[in-house]
Amino acid sequence: MLAVEVINSCVTVDAPALVPDATDLLTTGKTDIFRERFGNRYISGLKSGGEYYAVYRVQSFDEQERTDVAAQISASFHNPALRANLNAAVESTKSTSRNELNVNVFVYSAGGISETETELSEMIEKAHKFPNLVSGGQAIPYQVLLDEYNGLKLPGDNLNFFDQEQQTECLLFNSRLLNDFTTLVNDIDFIRKHLDRFHNPDGSPPDDVALQQARQQCLAIVDQLTRAISDCTRDASTCVHFTQSPEDFTNRLPILREPRPGLQRVPRLIGTKAVMSPEHPLSFTKNRVVVDLLGEQGLYFIIDNPEVLDFGALGSDPLPDAGTIVEQTPAEGTSVPRGSVLHVRVSPLQEIFGPEV
Repeated sequence: MLAVEVINSCVTVDAPALVPDATDLLTTGKTDIFRERFGNRYISGLKSGGEYYAVYRVQSFDEQERTDVAAQISASFHNPALRANLNAAVESTKSTSRNELNVNVFVYSAGGISETETELSEMIEKAHKFPNLVSGGQAIPYQVLLDEYNGLKLPGDNLNFFDQEQQTECLLFNSRLLNDFTTLVNDIDFIRKHLDRFHNPDGSPPDDVALQQARQQCLAIVDQLTRAISDCTRDASTCVHFTQSPEDFTNRLPILREPRPGLQRVPRLIGTKAVMSPEHPLSFTKNRVVVDLLGEQGLYFIIDNPEVLDFGALGSDPLPDAGTIVEQTPAEGTSVPRGSVLHVRVSPLQEIFGPEV
């Protein structure tokens, strides 16, 4: 089998310029028609070459005959003197063969202008000369090089070097943000599908409604970024850096619970202060000490009656033991899987809340 593949050196356009029709369209602002006629990019170079494949198949029931013919072919490929007598030698072997020696020829050529060869010596000769046969105009195109129109001098293009650098930098910056926000949307979708595997920093379960709102906001930002990148590509004067970042949302997302396989015994929570008021006597947050201690055991707690901690202006004085756990579910000593959520009820802030104001 002979196989020759030729790829010529790339030919490029030295000074590409728009044809008059394209220039007129851009001058008059008809960018949509320009895009329909001339596309988004232009061909700035061409790679060409050719292919030549030839199969010379010898069949015989006699192994010695096959070996002799193969040796003659191999020797003639590198020796032009032997190549001249190759066809006669093969024909002589065919005529004297007693084992049905057959020869079949298959030829495929792409590029070049020549006749189809049937003799083996002609095939070998063409294989040696094929690179010259597909040079210049006799080659076939293999690949084209494409470039953006914004690399050319266009009508109304008054950008200076600084404007061009600003355009490039803004496109890169906003493109990275677009990728980050798209990834963030995927992260939120994953959290919403596996809510049981996440929790808020205070140990409470994720709020699916809040996650849905964050997802909608991120999608709106993705649309804004896409439009901004598209506008910046067309007009460098509109290029600005996008001000929002994914961290504006990731800092509010639930965090992944650490995998804690096995069962854990529920500790006694009754009598423990579930909330603290570090900033204001009537403003409560979860007791961080309790949250951390339970978290070490892979457990979390939720207050089922947080409304009893709301202050009534016309009610009685605040009680000192407000926010103390009085009930818990599951009960103390119960074995539960790590990662379980404990439900508690706490003592009220006031004995009498008074009428609603």
